[in-house]
Amino acid sequence: MSKEAQSGEFADVFGSFFFSDKRCQNRAFFMAARLKQTLQPILASSSLSSPHTTPDPLWELVTHRLYTLNYILFVLPSTCDIRNHFLAVLEQQLAQIGDGQHVLRRGGMEVHFSLRYVLKKYYRRSRDSNNNNNNDDDDDIEDIVERAREIIEHCLESESKLGHAERDAMYVFHGLRMGLHGSLEPRIELDDEYWELAQRLAIAVKQNKESTQPAYVNPFEDDDAVVTDDNDGMPPTTTTAASSREVDSGFYDHYVPPARSGAAASS
Repeated sequence: MSKEAQSGEFADVFGSFFFSDKRCQNRAFFMAARLKQTLQPILASSSLSSPHTTPDPLWELVTHRLYTLNYILFVLPSTCDIRNHFLAVLEQQLAQIGDGQHVLRRGGMEVHFSLRYVLKKYYRRSRDSNNNNNNDDDDDIEDIVERAREIIEHCLESESKLGHAERDAMYVFHGLRMGLHGSLEPRIELDDEYWELAQRLAIAVKQNKESTQPAYVNPFEDDDAVVTDDNDGMPPTTTTAASSREVDSGFYDHYVPPARSGAAASS
């Protein structure tokens, strides 16, 4: 059925990869899970670890940031001036880090926006509370961020090799495996200085969720519910599209059966 749909009138639907809110969430869980799987032991043994910090809030914040970036990259229209200005700022920031090549390295933007942001913010609070401004922490952060970039680069490569359904399965599998999928509700996470972009994203999230919600159908107003009493002596039965087949794929929802002829009805 899916092969027929892809080669027929539904090809445009099967060929698209629309970023619904659920997909934005799952992709964020997937990338955060891959980062957590490799980096959590490294973080625990680095100079960044502290008895006053716990890893769960860190990975939650990374998930929020990745979710936010998914909306910026894939949901906001490319004609949005606020979006384009923000991405230009990100490029400028990346070009000023290290050798200036982060802007060209695959995965650099994702880890800069998510993990580097979180580590700088998360561990700066810890350092300040301990009156410790050790520059070694910054070096450790950059080493961890580069490891993270390699992980995200591999994630992006995996995405490029998979079909749409396979990507969705990969997102959920890795998110569940590391205990992130479904553990929280991702939200838009931006600093106050980007309040205008945050407002635009909040509208996009609302519209995205509303557009993917199934329309409510009152069963008492369902035209597909037809009472038949063809069999004399038998109690009338109600047949609906949902009860006529065990698994409803939705493929035939708009199928209208041909009218029964007089001869066919009497046979």
